[in-house]
Amino acid sequence: MRTVAIVQARTGSSRLPRKVLAPICGRPMLLHVVERAAAARRVDEVAVATSSAPDDDAIAELCREHGIACVRGSEQDVLDRYHRAAQALDAGVIVRITGDCPLIDPQVIDRAIEARGACDADYAANVLLYTYPNGLDVEVFRRDALERAWREARLPAEREHVTPYIRTGEDFERVCVRSDLPRRWWGQRWTVDEPADLRFARAVFERLWRAGQPPFGHRAVIELLEREPSVAALVGSAVMHEGTYLSLVREPALPESAGSGAPLELCVQGGDVILGTPSAGPEPADEADARRALRDAFGWAKRVWLARDHADALERALGSALDATGRARVIAHAGAGQLGDPEFEDLDALDALLRTHAGDVAAILVDPAGADADAPGFLAGVRERATRAGALLILDERLSGMRLAPGGAAGFSGIVPDVSCLGPSIADGRRVGAVLAADPGIALPGDASVPPGSPGAIVATLSALRDGSVRDQLWEQGRKLVDGINVMARALGVDERIRCTGQAPHSRIRISGDAGPFRTACERRGLRFHALQCPTLAHDEARIERALRVYRSALDALASGG
Repeated sequence: MRTVAIVQARTGSSRLPRKVLAPICGRPMLLHVVERAAAARRVDEVAVATSSAPDDDAIAELCREHGIACVRGSEQDVLDRYHRAAQALDAGVIVRITGDCPLIDPQVIDRAIEARGACDADYAANVLLYTYPNGLDVEVFRRDALERAWREARLPAEREHVTPYIRTGEDFERVCVRSDLPRRWWGQRWTVDEPADLRFARAVFERLWRAGQPPFGHRAVIELLEREPSVAALVGSAVMHEGTYLSLVREPALPESAGSGAPLELCVQGGDVILGTPSAGPEPADEADARRALRDAFGWAKRVWLARDHADALERALGSALDATGRARVIAHAGAGQLGDPEFEDLDALDALLRTHAGDVAAILVDPAGADADAPGFLAGVRERATRAGALLILDERLSGMRLAPGGAAGFSGIVPDVSCLGPSIADGRRVGAVLAADPGIALPGDASVPPGSPGAIVATLSALRDGSVRDQLWEQGRKLVDGINVMARALGVDERIRCTGQAPHSRIRISGDAGPFRTACERRGLRFHALQCPTLAHDEARIERALRVYRSALDALASGG
């Protein structure tokens, strides 16, 4: 089968008009994209798919001048444009590349083609989970998969963005292509949507591109960014795939009848499920096995106790702090636990409470995924103040402990607590808790009698999380929820009434005023609304897209004054 790379390009970008023709090192950006795609060993031909709009005559003329195959079609129905191009070029396998990715890497293209071919899958891509910088996007799919999508896809976003129907539809075999890059490079912005992005691309090409030489790869770009901070500072920060979310805004609202069937939940009440369903563990394990697994997962923890549930763990931790310090008061970050009194919301409020209760504070309790706890310097500031006050820093990680990073919030932020309290997320939803201490001298009562099956569930859950792929998906799917809600809210003019905050695997929808209309609109369309969003491994592309369409409809209730 012929493998054809089809580069979609048009001049009608709202944020950066005619960007695909913008010069980079004296040549139109689109030519760089085509030449880099042609350097892939597994690609038989590269073509451009542009629209029939008069404004895109310039693209067709550029292709004619340089001997590049060009197929023209609908401006908005890009799926139809790809279908026409695949037919005209007799493509058996299609590689989808966009014209605003001048740093596309031929080796990454080859890797995606090989991944699809290894199992003859319908679709392979590095966009199902972003482990590459954004701008190295490659999607590879069979001609028959494209034809089925062309026949069956109906929604505007499915037609405009070509592959959503294949990515989310039933009976398509899909392969996720992953990189081995450190997380700090995942999704970094290397695409060109805005003037700042173009400045970055030009700076990279000026340093790495040489006419007539083989194209540089993404690792050369990374080495450049590590070597020259001035170039790294040009990397943009705009939302990935903003256009996809704006396409959802242009779709009609879902009818209330779309809520029939089993409701979709993005936070399992009382469960904190991570893997998708509560796990009983593949084989029996005792409490010693569970404690050992927790010590391995939380490398900073020197002592581990098991508890009946999260509430029991929290009560034990706070009681230990009171006993260890001989003091009587716990100050709690707003929303953390139920036992702290009084509460604070920011570092200034914490300073005031520490002055008021000087010498009487046994512990400062913080939910590391709570209200604005991810603000820069917040956890470090609390850590410093707890140490100065002679109080213990206790993290309430009931929901966030297994979501953010290996080692929990400490692994994510680098801020090590004195004590951390964990809940059922350590056992994929089973009722159990744990207390972890960084100082072996901290004393707690012995282990509680934990529910049957919980030790095995702890061991199984921590084992499943060890290679990182589960947590990576929580970050990826959670990011789509956070970005999607915020982009759609801004587009509909209600971003002052609703916003999604927090870290991607553990975010919160905040609505000012009456949240009732939004909640009702969600639930009438089959989404059980929780302000907290904790996606699990079971939340695949189709479920996340369904949730975003429901949220888009619910945002109408706010926009209409409901």
